[in-house]
Amino acid sequence: MKTLLLLGVVACLSLGCKKTSVLNPVNNNCEKNADDYTAALTAFANEQSKSNCESLKTTLTAAVNSCALGWGVDASDYEELDCSQY
Repeated sequence: MKTLLLLGVVACLSLGCKKTSVLNPVNNNCEKNADDYTAALTAFANEQSKSNCESLKTTLTAAVNSCALGWGVDASDYEELDCSQY
């Protein structure tokens, strides 16, 4: 379920972060935050460690906060990601 949510967020970031996007007309660092999140997601997929998990959560929060116009993503959807198990 969490993997599906993360993949959905990646898809939304890809669609909603261009400067001319209808979903994000302001573009307050959305594209950079989306790129940072994608890099963190790739690092976590390659090595599931606590530091990669925490980086993933941090970059996801930044991306959602700067790109989330119209997504309907609730912070509780991703804040429950527990990095203590890594």
